[in-house]
Amino acid sequence: TNLIAGTVFGNKNYRFVKRIRLGTAVTRTAPHHPIHVAEDLAYGDVLSGGRLNWGVGKGYDPLGFSTYGIDYEQRDERWQEAIDIVTRVWEDGTIAYEGKHFQVPQLELFPKPVQRPIPPPYLMVSRSDESVEFAARLLWPFVMGQGPDWDDARHKIELYRESALAAGHAAADIDATIANCAQLKQLHVAETTQQTQDEYERGLMWYVATSRNRQMFGFKREAQPYEYYLEYRSVMLGSPEQLVETIEEFREYTGVPNLIGWFNCGGQPHDQVCRSMGMFGEQVLPHFR
Repeated sequence: TNLIAGTVFGNKNYRFVKRIRLGTAVTRTAPHHPIHVAEDLAYGDVLSGGRLNWGVGKGYDPLGFSTYGIDYEQRDERWQEAIDIVTRVWEDGTIAYEGKHFQVPQLELFPKPVQRPIPPPYLMVSRSDESVEFAARLLWPFVMGQGPDWDDARHKIELYRESALAAGHAAADIDATIANCAQLKQLHVAETTQQTQDEYERGLMWYVATSRNRQMFGFKREAQPYEYYLEYRSVMLGSPEQLVETIEEFREYTGVPNLIGWFNCGGQPHDQVCRSMGMFGEQVLPHFR
């Protein structure tokens, strides 16, 4: 990965690129065998020189379970067993496990992850408060999809803090973990707000038209006009000045400290995506440094 990145970005940025971390978004543990998951991700951690972040979630689409012949109603039980197996075998290097859904004979894991005790985990949350509470008990940071609106995102940050305190974690440790929480947002920046709205419309409307679970993304189930999505503030479009203002307001209101920018929602034109990311990096991001 270092060689490819150095070739693509040029020698002057080579050292910077080597600091980029890699993240899974998202490992759905429930439909997959946890030893397979642990091996694959440990291999990724080794290849990257210890730069893997583990994004882990339950999965929310019954089709994603039936494809693998897994009963969707077993999701929660399988998810918790799988997380237990993956974290234990990463920490110890060996495991023997007898669960309701997974049985693992005595074995040693190869390869073992570079990062100790485990690669940093991030619990991925679509809508569920129960997932936030689960993350809080483990003191794992969580990352929300674009589904939770501003009020729900604020509620989930508050719920996390309350649940982590109830689980006995220290306030300073909770604050440090919340500092790594984030939410995914559809982002586009251009010279003017009108330009962003014109450029982003085709890709966004294709995406929401083909998505059969709009409600999981916080949108109404029925198809809506483009203006609805512009008013739904999960989609952040605007000039650099407008985005700075919107992101500042979002951070102050919700308490969510980080954004994951989805610049290519719906297959936006490549040149447009690159131009938007460049403008974001040059004219928006420095404000928050």
